[in-house]
Amino acid sequence: MRQYGFPWPEMLSCNKYPKDNDMCIGAVSEKATNLSDTCSSCSQVSTYENILDHYCRSQIVVKARIGGINKSYVSVRKARSLKRSDRRRSVGRDTVIHFSASRGCPCHFSATGDLRFLIMADQNDRGDFIANLILPWRNTDKPFKRAIRSFRKLNCQSLGREIRESAYRRSLHRKGY
Repeated sequence: MRQYGFPWPEMLSCNKYPKDNDMCIGAVSEKATNLSDTCSSCSQVSTYENILDHYCRSQIVVKARIGGINKSYVSVRKARSLKRSDRRRSVGRDTVIHFSASRGCPCHFSATGDLRFLIMADQNDRGDFIANLILPWRNTDKPFKRAIRSFRKLNCQSLGREIRESAYRRSLHRKGY
């Protein structure tokens, strides 16, 4: 109830009843209601629609190798732009991309070896990059591969219609029409 802004009712207070009585309803601890401490940019689902939506909303979209990961940012070692309007290298070597504007949430993935990531971000007024979406580059994931291929011919002005039509076609395919 506290989570929704209501105080705990006095009639349900446990100090009014004996300890072994079932009339007492204890408040749920704050730890149980605590949400995950992972940033929203790192915990995105890699669906076709989600990737396309973030592509259109982001200023930069890059396929990148990660240099290092900190609690609040990722360091890009090498990047290639995937946005049609920005074919030049939009992020330089050793560019820092923050996980969130508040810089207080970590992302839980490792940057070991030669892993590549899909990174979509916006640039704020101070020139810092703030991530909207960070996904490991997975060529085996069909929706991921399909979204990457559609970047070349995607019209962000009609994106809503395209996503609706895609969802409709998938529902027909599942039903067997």
